[in-house]
Amino acid sequence: MTSSIGAERADQLAVALQPIVVQAEHLRADLVYRAPAPGEWSAMEILAHVAEFVPYWASQAEAVSRRTVNDQPFGRGRDDPSRLEPIAKHAHDTVSEIVERLRLGLDEAQALLRAIPDDGWHRTGHHLLQGEMSVETFVQKFLFDHLAEHRTQLREAGAS
Repeated sequence: MTSSIGAERADQLAVALQPIVVQAEHLRADLVYRAPAPGEWSAMEILAHVAEFVPYWASQAEAVSRRTVNDQPFGRGRDDPSRLEPIAKHAHDTVSEIVERLRLGLDEAQALLRAIPDDGWHRTGHHLLQGEMSVETFVQKFLFDHLAEHRTQLREAGAS
């Protein structure tokens, strides 16, 4: 059975990710792989990160929602290889490849969010840096707020 909260969040995720897909589809060829400044990610690295973290955080949310005990560990740190390796691996994808990865990641994430039972949104997990957070709170922070940050970052990197 699909939860009403999960269905709503899944629909919201599609709306939140759509501007990034549009930005990806309209990247200027000369800006796709060039970082705007030393130490910053290129547009393709940002997109590779988004394609990876959307299903990752949805899977974390689904897993925490099913736990019987609150405040157990979830997530990962900024230097975790599972976060960094996909960025390096896909830093030179073509635009069409990354758009397909974004769409597939969205499909996976939406299915995971829809699978969260309504009472599961109140379950909590313990994040290494953020402490105890409900599924609802960390989905907002690690999915929706994070996507908004990267929309801005892509705009600053020259994506339309």
